Amino acid sequence: MQFNPDVPLDLNVNVGSGKAALDLEGLNLTRLNAKVGSGSLMAGVSGDVVNLTTVNVAVASGKTALNMQGKYDMLSDVVLQTASGKLDLALSGHYPELEKVAARSASGKMNVSFAGEYAALEALTVETISGAIDLNLDADWETDLEASLHCVSGVVTVHLPDGVGIAVKVTKVTGRVHAPGFRREGKLYVNDAYGKAEVTLNLAISTVSGAVNLQLGQTESRNEE
Repeated sequence: MQFNPDVPLDLNVNVGSGKAALDLEGLNLTRLNAKVGSGSLMAGVSGDVVNLTTVNVAVASGKTALNMQGKYDMLSDVVLQTASGKLDLALSGHYPELEKVAARSASGKMNVSFAGEYAALEALTVETISGAIDLNLDADWETDLEASLHCVSGVVTVHLPDGVGIAVKVTKVTGRVHAPGFRREGKLYVNDAYGKAEVTLNLAISTVSGAVNLQLGQTESRNEE
């Protein structure tokens, strides 16, 4: 199936059962909505997609992957969710208007990665019931971020950048917190730039069973609680 790249495209994809692979490079997307009942979904978007405003991907059962690269002048919301299966979300490039990102899974490992410029992102939610979370926030941040991570059972690992303030509140029942390069300040784990840098990443991590790993830059030492 081919589309005219000069015509704005509001794309809705519905798959009842089976694998879906979407290569959307060069399309003039305005919105992307994709639903899969049973089966995997692999979607890639790249290029200067200047008119895309929202992305919503939902998979009932199966691996879910969304890889976005390029320039997205008007994109404001990205939602990716699956009931069962591994979830991969990668956002790299230029996102001047992106405000909210949510990734949710009932069961399966979650990999969420930011590698670009984010001038307006204020709210990030990553949730799973059973499965590890690996979140990479080692990107260029121009505004404060409020991030919420929830995992009932599984290890939570967060990769964090140098040069911005970081404050992490961890609520846990069992499991250790590994936080090299951080110090305790009340109920928070904070880095040296906290309270000094113009931008602060505020993270709230809650877990019932599983370790929490905070990895700051290239720090290799380890503090444990």
